[in-house]
Amino acid sequence: MRKSAFAIVICLILLTVHLAAQSSATVRVSGMSMRANGQIAKGYQYTGTCPVNLVFGFALNSTAPTTVSYSYKRSDGGSSNKPLSVKIPRAGVSESIYVDWSGFTTKVKQSSSASGKGWIDLAIESPNRLESKLGFTINCN
Repeated sequence: MRKSAFAIVICLILLTVHLAAQSSATVRVSGMSMRANGQIAKGYQYTGTCPVNLVFGFALNSTAPTTVSYSYKRSDGGSSNKPLSVKIPRAGVSESIYVDWSGFTTKVKQSSSASGKGWIDLAIESPNRLESKLGFTINCN
């Protein structure tokens, strides 16, 4: 009986420590990137054919193992339909998330050169609240 009570106490202590570590995690965005039609868009700018397929990357770091809940909004009104999540297995490890935006185009006929600006806003909801907005410029040929 004493061994099982001791085992339960140890399990409760370990669970408390685990939960405390998760609740004390702080997440930050440690890097952002943008690809346009498969090319890295330096300075978040692209010049080329339109419409263009965009992929945005966000590197997340945490001070402790945690699950990050996040969502995003786009300048065209698009958004994640529900909160998404990613696990960060341990402190100091970057975990990347990617958001695709297919068919971005400027609001001018494609037969003429045009440029347009847009943005994507990543909103981390937990374990801490944080927003990271990335603005970009597209120049269509």
